[in-house]
Amino acid sequence: MDEKPLPWPEADSSIPGAFGASVEETQRAFDDAAPRIFSPAGTGPFRVQVGEVDDTGLRTCVLENDRAVTEYLNASREIEKSRDSLTGAVPSPKSTFFLLNPTFGWGRLMLSETSMRSILRHLHVFPAFLKHLTAFGEREFARDEGFAAYDIKEHLDGLQGRQSLETCFLWKYMQRDDGNAQHPWTIRQALVYQNFSCMTRTSTNILIRAPPQVTNRLKHNFSTGPESRDSVVADWLGVQKVWMSCGTEDWRQALNYYDEQITKLFDVLVMFSIETETAGDSKKVQQCISSMKELTHLVDQLLRMSHVLGLNSKIIYCMMNAARRYESAERRDAFLAFAETVQLEYDFLQQLAGSLLARGNNLSRQLRDIIAFRNSELNNRIATATSTSTGAVVELTSKSSHEARIVKVLTIVALIYVPASFAADFLQMGYVSVDEDRNFHIVASMDVWLWVIIAFPLILLALSVLLICEVLGRRKVGKAVCPDTPVFTNIV
Repeated sequence: MDEKPLPWPEADSSIPGAFGASVEETQRAFDDAAPRIFSPAGTGPFRVQVGEVDDTGLRTCVLENDRAVTEYLNASREIEKSRDSLTGAVPSPKSTFFLLNPTFGWGRLMLSETSMRSILRHLHVFPAFLKHLTAFGEREFARDEGFAAYDIKEHLDGLQGRQSLETCFLWKYMQRDDGNAQHPWTIRQALVYQNFSCMTRTSTNILIRAPPQVTNRLKHNFSTGPESRDSVVADWLGVQKVWMSCGTEDWRQALNYYDEQITKLFDVLVMFSIETETAGDSKKVQQCISSMKELTHLVDQLLRMSHVLGLNSKIIYCMMNAARRYESAERRDAFLAFAETVQLEYDFLQQLAGSLLARGNNLSRQLRDIIAFRNSELNNRIATATSTSTGAVVELTSKSSHEARIVKVLTIVALIYVPASFAADFLQMGYVSVDEDRNFHIVASMDVWLWVIIAFPLILLALSVLLICEVLGRRKVGKAVCPDTPVFTNIV
């Protein structure tokens, strides 16, 4: 795209935008993030809800493709051209609301990048909006949900009269998750843009990911009557009052839920015995570790909630400062009284979150102490069992040594008596005799060779059988220890 895609009201790129960034820097960041913010052209889901408010009430329509957006914006330009040059009044509508939602919690917005740029060019949105729009779209973690923003810009005519006010802010709220999530409450954020004409008392609004409480309250105010409708449409603080009045109840319910979860974990901690037992110790330690993980998640969520509640309170403070600067005394006093009440509620909610956070941290310390104590007890018990096993091994070794000494004595006795017994048995066989006539010479019979021929092969056969049994036994033991390793047996 060669030409500048968004013709800002200011041509000078050095004019500071959101967070002190220049217009070019803001637009460059938006161009880089656009592919993950918007649905692909022609393939992704497309749904832009538009609400028009005039003297007759509220009219709504749904734009489901780029062509429908183009046709709607062209029709709006024709209405703008029919504005009365003297009074500045327009036939209809008085105010327009563009409602944009993502496909899911961290999904892309349900419109194409082309349609979004067309809407921004048509409304002449100031650069701060694009900076905060990059907080939406696909992401893998809660990126940019810990930030807040409130930007306001005053537009003057040639006579230094106030022509319009542009307002943009990020708002945090709690949303109940009806899915299969572990915890039902999730922190969400919404982006609100308003361009309010001080001459005609009309406005153009863009609401991104607005909670149901806000949209339902707006529909109710638009449909109830002229006074209720004008309190939102004809007052540039009307939309901000609706956002402030919705959401504190959900925060209260969410904090009650986390209070209940911490109380349950505390009850588990009180019933959890410190002394180790013979059975079930491993299961109890695993239960304690699981409770520790659950408590860590609760503490982390409470930290985020406390931080976000402080951000909302700060945004209300910015709204009050803007009201003091740009609003008349009568409207300003009424808004400040209302805003102070809501801000006080958020301060109380933040204090409650801080109290729950302190309880969670205290419980976490106790759980860590219990886990450490039980681990030390288990280690002591394991050491005692190991010492007992070592004593048994020592006793078994002593008995084996005693038996070995007995076998040694028997072997020595056998070494003494076996040769003598063999000699006596050999002499009694009749193969050897004493010749008295020849001075008692020892005479060997020729039959002695028969004994040699029979005895020695039997001895060799017995030794061979012993050798074969020994080799087979060692191979079997070697394969049982390491089946994949070849066994080399040496027989000595």
